[in-house]
Amino acid sequence: MRSPEPNRTSATIRRSSRQLDPRGWEQSGFLFEQTKQVVDQNGYYVAAPNQSALGSNWDGLLYERAVAAGQFVENVLRIGFSVQRQSNNPIARVHATYRLYESICYRLGGIEVAGIMQRNSGELTATPIDDTSTSLTCTKTIRYGRLTNWSAAGPFDLGQMLNYLAPAFLCLWVNEVRLVVPCGQRTTISN
Repeated sequence: MRSPEPNRTSATIRRSSRQLDPRGWEQSGFLFEQTKQVVDQNGYYVAAPNQSALGSNWDGLLYERAVAAGQFVENVLRIGFSVQRQSNNPIARVHATYRLYESICYRLGGIEVAGIMQRNSGELTATPIDDTSTSLTCTKTIRYGRLTNWSAAGPFDLGQMLNYLAPAFLCLWVNEVRLVVPCGQRTTISN
């Protein structure tokens, strides 16, 4: 899902660089209950040592626990976060890419399953419009796998039903992103 026209936010690019850093998403007070940079130590995730300042370049793993619209998601993502600077403008572009490293848990209502999410990837890009506003463009792709090789519900399996619901879930995600970095009134979504 992509927003074909960038959204305008009243946040400055300097402020946006800290807000868009995935390590700080839990500070938004919305969607993300917990986000932290981690390292994989033989299947155990521990806090990454020697982390750079929030809003500065980094690459690595991010543990996320998010709740939205009756969904609970616990994942580890591979993140690439960069802040590009130019001599005439302290920050010219903020860019984050992410992809699923491990699907730990997914819960929808009372149903909880591990590893059902097969893909969770995308990017965020922020560029300055002027001294007081920033353009924000987001992409996100999600895909769920089959829960079982057969289903008592006929040809549909929970994973397949989640894939049918994915566009609605992505609309909720876009709305939550707008709460993390407040955007203007215009939001256009295309599949």
